[in-house]
Amino acid sequence: MSPQRAHAKVEATVPISSPEDKREYRRIVLPNGLTALLIHDPEMAAGGASGEDDDEEEDDEYSDEGSEGDDYGSDDGMEEGEEGEAGAPNGKGGGGGGATKKAAAALSVSVGSFSDPASANGLAHFLEHMLFMGSEDFPDENEYDSFLSKHGGGSNAFTECEHTCFFFDVHRASLRGALERFAGFFVSPLIKAGSMEREVQAVESEFRQALSHDGNRLLQLQCHTARDGHPFKAFFWGNMKSLRDAPASAGLDMRKQLLEFYDAHYCAPRMTLVVVGMETLDELQDMVGELFARVRPAPTPAAALPDDFKSQGMPFEPRMQYILPAVRDVMQLHVMWCLPPLLKAYRSKPADYASHLIGHEGRGSLFAALKARGWATALSGGVGDGGHDRSSNSSMFTVTAHLTEEGLRRRDDVASLIFQYAAMAAREGPQKWVFDELRAVAEVQFRYHEEEEADEYAVNLASNMPVYAPEHAVSGDYVFEDWDPQCVDAIMQHLTPANARIDLLAREDRLAEAVFGVPKPNGDVETMEVDGDGAEKAATAVPQLPEGALPSEEPWFGVKYSAAPVPAALLERWEAEAAAGGLHSESREAAAAYPALTMPPRNEFLPTNFELLPSPEVNTAKHPEHGYVPGVPPRTVSDGDLCRLWHKGDAVFRTPRACAFLSLSAPGHNADQRSIVMTELLAKLAADALNETTYMASMADLEAQVRRSGERLEVRVSGFSHNLVALLRTVLAVATSPPVKDDRFEVVREETARAYANANMRPMMHVSYLRLTCLRHATYDIDAVPALLEGLRPEDVRAYAESHFTKQSRVEALVTGNVGAAEVAALEAEMAQMLPRAGGKDAALRPMQRVTSLKEGVVTLVRCPCKNPKEENSALEVYWQVGPDDDNTRAALDLLEQAIGEPFFDTLRTKEQLGYSLDIGLRLTHGVLGFAARLQSAEHPPEHLSDCLHRFLAGYSETLRGMTDDEFEKYRSARISARLQKDASLLDESERQWAEVWEGRYLFDAREHEAAALARCKKEAVAQLFDTAIAPASTAQRKLWCAVYSRQFSERAGKDGEAGAAKAACNGALDAEHLPPGGIFDWRGERGHYDTPAAR
Repeated sequence: MSPQRAHAKVEATVPISSPEDKREYRRIVLPNGLTALLIHDPEMAAGGASGEDDDEEEDDEYSDEGSEGDDYGSDDGMEEGEEGEAGAPNGKGGGGGGATKKAAAALSVSVGSFSDPASANGLAHFLEHMLFMGSEDFPDENEYDSFLSKHGGGSNAFTECEHTCFFFDVHRASLRGALERFAGFFVSPLIKAGSMEREVQAVESEFRQALSHDGNRLLQLQCHTARDGHPFKAFFWGNMKSLRDAPASAGLDMRKQLLEFYDAHYCAPRMTLVVVGMETLDELQDMVGELFARVRPAPTPAAALPDDFKSQGMPFEPRMQYILPAVRDVMQLHVMWCLPPLLKAYRSKPADYASHLIGHEGRGSLFAALKARGWATALSGGVGDGGHDRSSNSSMFTVTAHLTEEGLRRRDDVASLIFQYAAMAAREGPQKWVFDELRAVAEVQFRYHEEEEADEYAVNLASNMPVYAPEHAVSGDYVFEDWDPQCVDAIMQHLTPANARIDLLAREDRLAEAVFGVPKPNGDVETMEVDGDGAEKAATAVPQLPEGALPSEEPWFGVKYSAAPVPAALLERWEAEAAAGGLHSESREAAAAYPALTMPPRNEFLPTNFELLPSPEVNTAKHPEHGYVPGVPPRTVSDGDLCRLWHKGDAVFRTPRACAFLSLSAPGHNADQRSIVMTELLAKLAADALNETTYMASMADLEAQVRRSGERLEVRVSGFSHNLVALLRTVLAVATSPPVKDDRFEVVREETARAYANANMRPMMHVSYLRLTCLRHATYDIDAVPALLEGLRPEDVRAYAESHFTKQSRVEALVTGNVGAAEVAALEAEMAQMLPRAGGKDAALRPMQRVTSLKEGVVTLVRCPCKNPKEENSALEVYWQVGPDDDNTRAALDLLEQAIGEPFFDTLRTKEQLGYSLDIGLRLTHGVLGFAARLQSAEHPPEHLSDCLHRFLAGYSETLRGMTDDEFEKYRSARISARLQKDASLLDESERQWAEVWEGRYLFDAREHEAAALARCKKEAVAQLFDTAIAPASTAQRKLWCAVYSRQFSERAGKDGEAGAAKAACNGALDAEHLPPGGIFDWRGERGHYDTPAAR
């Protein structure tokens, strides 16, 4: 036994874990005070051949450092059909034996943006970036990332208000090498002066990317309007001004600031480490003890403790209302209450009780009342997961109502209903049965918790360890030990109008009309705007905000806003209505037509039967050609005119869970855009009608969804198997014949029109949409959808549903997990009754997916301004078409993606600082292979991005040819390891298999097939493919060049910019053709094409 292990075991703890969890856990405290949670995964140790030797050398380097983790949401209107991009099934492809798991680690430091000095806003975030720039043991900036890239891994980090978290995953055999490099962040980082300018530019780019995100704009306004001197009242992103210009003007040495911040906060007692590996707990303990015992202990007892924000008071003044404009067409009412800090109350979770009541969507809920009146399309309530929402200072309990146009006009009544529900629940008093129900769900969720990816698991545990007791290091999220009615009552009594802050967010024209009373113009054309082709076009005028309507401005994001106390009369009205339980604006008769506000019903979906069916057979025979052990694929239960139904039992995870996925298709369903929009409306109307049922099921960990995916209706149900089939029957009955009620149709149509109007607001998504529109003939003009919706009526949708789905639809389905063959057979019989006149397997039910064939020696340019006229970021996507999919070509492109990723990122992002967001890799579009690079920049136009990309690619040809066999083998091993990564859960496995069914491939061992092709692929094949299809000097390229231009470069999007764009796109090797976005549909009809069946 090593000295480190012997010493650390003095404070060793075995946390509580699920009896179904096969992993082993040990929590230790090192002599320097660092706390570590060690996790031995026996399945990782027992994994099959993975393509990487377990005794690999440790002398190489890299992966993406990644972003802060901001999720800006997905753009509606993107469709499926590309591997790794937008899509319905989102499967990984593959399945079977011999799969592997990745090792991972995460380290959380108990310091974040609340501790930023006033002289350097964003310093904690800046330091997070700088720690990636090398250490004394590994001084090369790219050592850590390059090592991870060559060993099948990746990395990331994020800065929260009170902690900063760093994490990675890597091939299981390379954990030690990764940990050695990772430990350098916290033992001896260099924080190089020569890297500071580049990294502050990276922080600036990240900030510029966040500028147009409405959630970020609201959060920064809330920070700006916090009480003076409060830790909330700061700018946490950081940018060039706060981290370079302002400190320089004040004579501050920023490197000295970084070092002082690091020395003050980065010490072992404030660090929690989680390591997940195949090694035994003793081996992991030796490894962690050796590498992390060198982390500096706290210099003083006080330094070991995180900064104290408990005494700072509440951040906001109550009874204030703020109005701010949105970038997207959203309408949101936020009602916020400041509560005391509740982090340490995790055993009783009183905020979860309040959230369960107010955010409920079942019968008698607040949402049911809002929905019945047509005022809201979605509702959430509770304490969020972000650092501003839950901190050592306070807890922010927020109710957010996503409003309809009528809801925006009746916003005061919406707020009143929120206050009324909170008052009703407070009068009812704390109900132990509610707590017991929450506890029952948490207990089964914890016992049968589905594994997530190792790095995600490590991040969650490392972030929570400072809050939870040692024994709850693993189970803390699920603990409901103490019923605390006094605390629950105190929270519910606090949720009153007098204690609330109100934030209203909507687009300027909607605020002008609904809030400031500006009438809509009469419809005459009064303004001009730039269209997608860069030309001016007439546009219908919209209401404009009166001068001075938003008199204040937040200084960092430049958000205009108004701030005012809630009028005394309105406050009195809200309080009176909360006490009486009704709206003054509604008569008693009118109110009686809507559901009353009540406590939620007891949940009938709670599972009680966890019995496992007998395990199906497991395959042990190796594939005769490729040598791997394939898993048992789903078997066909039926393949008739009505339905092709697949079934697969659970021999791997042995959990009382199941999944059921179904697609419904109809003749002519992708014939035109109108059919696609009709299908989307049907899916949303079905989801709307099912909402109360599916919400109750989701509270019992049983998820159900009806949606349009591409040109088909898709139904997905997953969760505990006990009530899954019964829920599926209910969902199918509605999905196959959705009610089309006039009032709900108007709400759904309005919501759908807004979603399409908001599509492509992000430049990176916009360029991908342009590429997909050029390539895929089933993709239509998103911008035309709102006008199309305007012309639809409920009777149109009813007729469409009858002709396209009720009478002639065909079902393809996959049922997996703890559901027996007899139950599956009964389900098929019921589907036959639901769809008695379903069509057969003729060609009309299996439309072809058509993909444009690009011309050799030609680059097609598609250019337009950003959709948001105030957008600061331009984006470019360059796509090279290769040809129809086959194993060998895909393997070569796979290996090219693996090898090129790190130098692409290092050169264009880190060294040349083009922008924070960029990626490069394989594209598979309905069976047609390609390769693409995307870049986004707030500083440079697309032409400059293109020049830099071509310069990089020109040099990479030589890099590829000069790559040693050992280097190439590392990339190959990493890719094979990634392909064979083990499914984390039954849901992951089922989604992979569903992807095969959905695309009509039925290659359930595709993962092993691809790994075998990778093993055969030679370096020369990759180099030849690159030189022919992608290298800038090649005249055989088949290339698409899509660009969107920010406000500062928007003039280049028109005719005057054609010559410059062509020069950048052609690079002297190709002919150019210019294609305005409005001409794409005619252009692709004139081109050659590839045809791929949608299903076999």
